[in-house]
Amino acid sequence: MNGRSSNRKPRDAHAVTPPAKGRLRALARKPAAWVGAIVLGALAVQLTDASSGVIESWLPVADLVDKLSSGGPVRAVALEGAPGPSWWVLPRSGVDPAEITFKGLGDYSTLNRLGAADVSRTFSSLILTGNRHRPVSVENILISVKRCAAPLDGDLMEHGYQGGAEEKIYLSADLDARNPVLVDNSGKPYFTGPKARRLVLAKDASQSLLLNVTTTRRYCEWTIIVEYFADGEPHRLEVMNRGGRPFRTSAVLPKGRAYTGTVLVTDPSLSAYMKTPLKRYCADPLAATSEICSRRPQLK
Repeated sequence: MNGRSSNRKPRDAHAVTPPAKGRLRALARKPAAWVGAIVLGALAVQLTDASSGVIESWLPVADLVDKLSSGGPVRAVALEGAPGPSWWVLPRSGVDPAEITFKGLGDYSTLNRLGAADVSRTFSSLILTGNRHRPVSVENILISVKRCAAPLDGDLMEHGYQGGAEEKIYLSADLDARNPVLVDNSGKPYFTGPKARRLVLAKDASQSLLLNVTTTRRYCEWTIIVEYFADGEPHRLEVMNRGGRPFRTSAVLPKGRAYTGTVLVTDPSLSAYMKTPLKRYCADPLAATSEICSRRPQLK
């Protein structure tokens, strides 16, 4: 071949083109294909970063945090405690004062076990706290009566002033009514009627209400229902006592029925109690004007 030797190696007829180069050459010959590849690549990047990109384009950051956070839009706590001396009735007569123990503030395990009920009225400090970045609107608070029966007899147990944070809203309800409604100091419904009001809770903002729920005729078990709007939807939240059971309220016994005795606090710090006849308790001039004694139920 013209007498000259060539340094070029002969091409192997069975050689295979590397896959990457082969794909690039194929795409170069087909513009529509490589445009599609670019689009698919962009989509892959978009989907890979879905948690921070796509979702944020659907929801504002604050709403996204609310959706992923634990707990409902409203946190509710009901703290029982009368703003003055009051009574529980322990329907299991003959209670041994040694059985009554408290592990600390808010420990209602013993009272729940004994079936204790507030006498005449239950004071409950309802504390509502917003748990969303967008304001939550509380539209109504209801008293939901679960069941009622005749007033409870048994032993009476005194409990003194428990105090607590100063409430901004004072409301009351009558369990003897066919449909107990929370009313203000003037007797007007607070959340219903022509002058209905609502509570707006910002994130981590709290609103305290002191609920005074009364009965003069019967024993009732009841809960608190909070109706509110959050995330564009209506919600209902049921609130019970600190023992996770319905609140219990019992009227003072009418004439002809008798309490079996009283359990009096001798040292609250030590949860020390003693038992004494109710008649002896009411003989004390300081106690004679109390509701328990002035209503004059049958005394033993």
